Amino acid sequence: MKTKSIFSTLIILSVMFLSISCKKEGTGGKATITGIARHHSTPIANAVIYIKYGATEFPGPDPSSYDLSVTADANGK
Repeated sequence: MKTKSIFSTLIILSVMFLSISCKKEGTGGKATITGIARHHSTPIANAVIYIKYGATEFPGPDPSSYDLSVTADANGK
């Protein structure tokens, strides 16, 4: 019985720890994305790239549906 109680306590503490340590997607991390906006092989100067954190499907064409936008430089970077 005592082993079962200890096991249950460990499970509960693990679940609590995992739920507390989760963070919402967004800025502030250390990830970096680099690339070049292109149409076929031609770089697109000043292209606007929209970012949606945690998306698994296309958020749609409305820019307000996205979390962040960045503008490429003259070379599409």
